[in-house]
Amino acid sequence: MKRVSAILTMLTLVGCLNSQADGGALDPSTPDGLLAHIMQFSDQSMQYSIQAEVNGLGSESLTLQNNSHDGLTIESDGLYAFSRPVVSGGAYNVVVLQQPATRFCTPENAVGFASSDVVVNVLCATSAYFIGGNISGLNGSIMLQNNGSDDLVRNSNGAFQFSTPVAHGAGYTVSVAQHPVGQTCTVSNGSGTATATINSVSVSCQARKYSISGSVASLNGSIELKNNGADPITLNTNGSFSFPAMIDHGTTYAVTISAQPAGQVCSVSNGSGTAFNDVTNIQITCINNQYTIGGRITGWLGGTQTLYLNGANPINLSGNGNFSFSNSLPHGSSYNITLTQTPAGLSRCIVMNAGGTVNAANVTNILVTCPMVYASGKIWNRCLFGQQWNADTADCTGTGSAADNYGAVTLQYCSVNANHCNTSGTTSEADVNGYIPYQFFYNGGMSLFDGGLDSEAYTACKSMNSSGGTYGKTTWTMPIRDTLKATVLCSAGPVAPLANNTECNAGSTAPTLNSAYFPNSVGADTWSLSSRDATTAWAVHFGSGLAGTATKTTRKYVRCVASP
Repeated sequence: MKRVSAILTMLTLVGCLNSQADGGALDPSTPDGLLAHIMQFSDQSMQYSIQAEVNGLGSESLTLQNNSHDGLTIESDGLYAFSRPVVSGGAYNVVVLQQPATRFCTPENAVGFASSDVVVNVLCATSAYFIGGNISGLNGSIMLQNNGSDDLVRNSNGAFQFSTPVAHGAGYTVSVAQHPVGQTCTVSNGSGTATATINSVSVSCQARKYSISGSVASLNGSIELKNNGADPITLNTNGSFSFPAMIDHGTTYAVTISAQPAGQVCSVSNGSGTAFNDVTNIQITCINNQYTIGGRITGWLGGTQTLYLNGANPINLSGNGNFSFSNSLPHGSSYNITLTQTPAGLSRCIVMNAGGTVNAANVTNILVTCPMVYASGKIWNRCLFGQQWNADTADCTGTGSAADNYGAVTLQYCSVNANHCNTSGTTSEADVNGYIPYQFFYNGGMSLFDGGLDSEAYTACKSMNSSGGTYGKTTWTMPIRDTLKATVLCSAGPVAPLANNTECNAGSTAPTLNSAYFPNSVGADTWSLSSRDATTAWAVHFGSGLAGTATKTTRKYVRCVASP
């Protein structure tokens, strides 16, 4: 409330100064008038004399006036002062109120604001000349002045002439007092000394030009903007922007996004309108697109497996085919897929392409595949040694062809037909990460071996434990005879499990095992870990389903197992 009172008091004083110091010549409601009055109010103790120096009057009479109220009659050349001084910063405006009878007088530098004593030159002569010229490009109304007065308003192009002539030898200065709306006008050949009629002043008007600008927020990439379908600019950072081309007053603008940033969608606010001033409030706001995370499941046989996206959003596997997490992620986000599964679940699966960064597209290449199966208390490699799991087709066709059993290789149990690959000891098959020493079972006539340097079969399975293991397992070894025999499945009977000396009934399809569990298998002998004696070891024939012995140097197929 105190501030309002102070402002009112100030304006009242300004009004008083206006009426007392300059006779109300300037209207405080106009910017120039208000500025002048504020300046007066700020230093009202300083006052300056307004004087007129007259030349060429002869013996005639001339009447001047300052600020529309302070008259001064002069009857000879000389320096004369108006009766009323002007406070510091106050306006003065000296005009001829009454011309001499036979002469014409012109004040020079007659308009301004006083910062010291002012002397206005008044030149009188027996002849005077009109000042004029030509206006072009005008679209509206313009006010011209000569020597700060003699207002001339024009609304059309063409010739113009001020109504008040200028005395011979006096100066003239043509200026634009008020520009047309939406245009800027410039004056050429607008000043000089009048020695003849002047028709060479040129006033040229052009539409005002306005810049189109704004700001960008949350941009993460590169975006291209256009104004009115042209004038493209590319932005790579947040902050302010401005189109290089300016537009005319009164024309429309329409800012659009001609190329969105990768992985984002941006929108325009305050993007269109008609320009009457510089446009600065256009706002571009960008948000990251959301993308789904998913892929395929292959080779699933059953069991309990759960996928997680970044530790959340669980998906329980229930079959092969496509999957997608319910939660989407924005562009630029990291994702990591993990899998949990019960130790005794039938399918044993892995995740391929499990992690990465979302890059402006749905993630569809995550592959959950199940190259292992749980059976007879062991985790089985579904492929024979030498074959490769094909995650796309969920079988063992990852290398080779049907002619070479897709890369399955035959290996020796031992390089010699002796106990060279077996040593004495009591460690059982469970010690799969170390040696498996000799162990003799009187009731079965079997022994185990430690996989010495000359055992191709054992070394092959153990090699799957190197470099971090295979399919996330580091406990790969060979199965003993009874474990291997338990995988026999006879399509014509008898019902599994079969005794070691029992084979499949006639008409059973070879290979005699579950082809869903073990695709692309071979109906031939596969080595077990069990040794029969010094020269022979046990194998299972997957053509007949019968367990039998063979000399240790014989080459047979190998299927590796790991602990759950």
